[in-house]
This record gives sequence, structure tokens and C-alpha cells, in this order.
Amino acid sequence: MKSVLFWLGIAIAVLTPVPLALYLNKSDVSILCFVSGTLAVLFSKLEALEELSVGPLKAKLRAAITEANATVDQLRKLGTELSSATLSILIATEFMNGMSVKEKFSLHQK
Repeated sequence: MKSVLFWLGIAIAVLTPVPLALYLNKSDVSILCFVSGTLAVLFSKLEALEELSVGPLKAKLRAAITEANATVDQLRKLGTELSSATLSILIATEFMNGMSVKEKFSLHQK
């Protein structure tokens, strides 16, 4: 699938901008095709890039990916805690004509 995305990106970036710009006078669309094709090629080869170096500008992609994974793990834990609290409130308010506020607080303090 990634090789299809790679070759499709190459085709979009190389073959479509020139006819759009020359024959249809659509320079803005041709620029958009070139950029989108280039991005498709970049995203299809993202795992192979460990360090992106463009002259003096260097971006450490592996460190960013590790940091993003840590953030995702933290968000999963936060989502679990929030969903547990929300579900217990929903259950407490709908069960046997609801619960008093004091009982709800005691339920969450456990």
C-alpha cells in the first residue's frame, strides 16, 4: 500500500502540475498538486527517515515520535480516568431515582 502511495505521489507531483499550468492556466492548482504529491511521497517513506537534514536545519524525528507516543499514553490514562468518573456519575444519577450529592462524593472518594 505504501509503494502505491509513493508512486501515486510521484505521479501527482511530477506529471500533473505541468499540464495544469500550461494548458488550463491553473497555476494555483498545479502548485497544490505538487505540494500534495510531495507530501504523499514524504508520508509514504516516513518510517525510513530517522533524521531529516536540510542544510543547517535538522529535525530529529525519532525523538519527536517518542515524545508523541508518551503523550498518547498519558492521554489514554487520562481518558480512562475521566470515562470512569463520568460513567459512575451517570450510573449513580440514574439508579433508583438517583443518589444524593453526599453519596456521589463518597463514591468518587473510593
